[in-house]
Amino acid sequence: MSLLASGSTIAIAFYLPLEQLDEEDKPLMEMSIKGAAASETPFLSFYSIDEIVKLAQGIGLKEIKPFQQKI
Repeated sequence: MSLLASGSTIAIAFYLPLEQLDEEDKPLMEMSIKGAAASETPFLSFYSIDEIVKLAQGIGLKEIKPFQQKI
């Protein structure tokens, strides 16, 4: 098992599902999804903030502070 030093910070970047995006952000994400698929590097996974928090808790992270940056 790997351990992190006390006070370590982890940043996790992920994409929200389309249905959770603001209406103005959906067209850009749809274009990004199509472009990624066309270049044979499709986006495979999308996660809600709650799902990411649960995954982080599941691996033992204690202090989780979600931050959402608009694309």
